[in-house]
Amino acid sequence: MSNKPNRHSDAKLQTASTHVEYEINMLCGVLAEYRAFCSVFDEENVRHRIANNILVEAFLLHARNLHGFLFSSKKGDLIAENFFDAPEEWATVCPKELVFFGNSKNKQKIDRFLAHLTWDRITKAKPQWSFNEIGHDLAYAAEVLVREVKSTRVCRTFAA
Repeated sequence: MSNKPNRHSDAKLQTASTHVEYEINMLCGVLAEYRAFCSVFDEENVRHRIANNILVEAFLLHARNLHGFLFSSKKGDLIAENFFDAPEEWATVCPKELVFFGNSKNKQKIDRFLAHLTWDRITKAKPQWSFNEIGHDLAYAAEVLVREVKSTRVCRTFAA
């Protein structure tokens, strides 16, 4: 984390928060669709396998985006610490005890699965993603963010 103070106006942060809200809504929406789909999934049906892959990849993509927002300090990216007067404020309250993302290799697995054609896809077993653990980690961190960020810095629907 950097020690530079927040340099973004509340209005700019409100606009940015709509993009964060989108990622949260998509993650939750895809998770709900995936759970509903699991009740009718037929492994022998090609369309079902394609739909399953679409849902898994969409979930992991939005999870990856939210993880980057919540836990990264990459210069040029929209990150949670941008919403605080000083980055240390978010660093102090940001959850550290995470179930899935507590193991840094899990984030790397998502990155490699989504962004690269790798030999691991051929030589290793298909990953079994723990949607519940991923969702728990991100929901917990997002709840802390909503609780701690100044309401003037997020859109009015952000905490709804």
